[in-house]
Amino acid sequence: MCQDCHTTIDMHGDGNIFGTTLAQVEVECQDCHGTTDKFPWELPLGYSEEFAKDLPKGERGLTGALLPETAAFATTYDKREGYLKTARGNPFGKVVKDGKKVIMHSATGNDFEVPLLKQLKLDDTWKSPDAMVAMSSVLKHNESLECYSCHASWVPQCYGCHVQVNYGKDKDGKPYQDADWVAGGNQRDEHGQTAESPLGTHGIKSPGKVFETRAYLRWEEPVLGINGEGRVTPLMPGCQIVYTVFDRSNKVVALNQIGKSLDEQKELGQERTPDAIDMAPVQPHSTQRKARTGLCLGCHREMTNAELWAKVSTPGILTDNEHIEMLNRLLKTYAASKK
Repeated sequence: MCQDCHTTIDMHGDGNIFGTTLAQVEVECQDCHGTTDKFPWELPLGYSEEFAKDLPKGERGLTGALLPETAAFATTYDKREGYLKTARGNPFGKVVKDGKKVIMHSATGNDFEVPLLKQLKLDDTWKSPDAMVAMSSVLKHNESLECYSCHASWVPQCYGCHVQVNYGKDKDGKPYQDADWVAGGNQRDEHGQTAESPLGTHGIKSPGKVFETRAYLRWEEPVLGINGEGRVTPLMPGCQIVYTVFDRSNKVVALNQIGKSLDEQKELGQERTPDAIDMAPVQPHSTQRKARTGLCLGCHREMTNAELWAKVSTPGILTDNEHIEMLNRLLKTYAASKK
């Protein structure tokens, strides 16, 4: 459930108005799972949401205190050795350290043991060699990726949103009209209701009607990019609108036009005016234990060999040629298993 991972600040805010939900959320995967080198309480505050800033040198530790809101309104659980902390230092009131284990008290009434990556490494109890390589051998992954870049099983993606604005007439010869949300929202009655509030009404009308269709939908293999925290993340189309406009005579006056981002051009001080289409970083909440991408080339296939090996090899472990040969053997074994 939402509150199993998220805190009251994530869900209800802390009094600040954030420009994006990414900035309001204070939890990171590593807050409970840690990394292959450090338990959660050994990590510094701010880990995984660095925002290009240097992190404190010390460990975040555990806490025995709850937020006042948690103590007043939520179920209080035995702290055991201490409550874990979020990346911003606030206590997880339902996640506790108990010996070598971390227990998460779910809002469903169940208690779950949280897998600790460092403990998996110490005990050598990886579920697969792929997991060991991806999370322990390739150190750059921990430094540069959001965990859900690989562990998100799917991401909703709608490429191209076709919007038709029609000022003409419908099949019965009646001029198209639609609700004017701006005018309606600014007109209130003595009870404070806006024009469209009463049941059975559609508010103030204005000429023209907007129709919307989608061009291409998919859920698999999301695009990866860099989010505001400086980490690799799945991306999903934000607004990718293509406009067509019909005039009052039902004639097309604009066909499949894309808006231009003049403010972005001004901000970047460039000659080219970029198209007003967007890709947005997203945590799709579709996490699964098995990573989506599988072998290295699931993500790195677009790189040249030199770039690939420089990114995924750890100096002093394998030479470039040894790494290439190892991946060749892996790929041949994988291909043979699919026959």
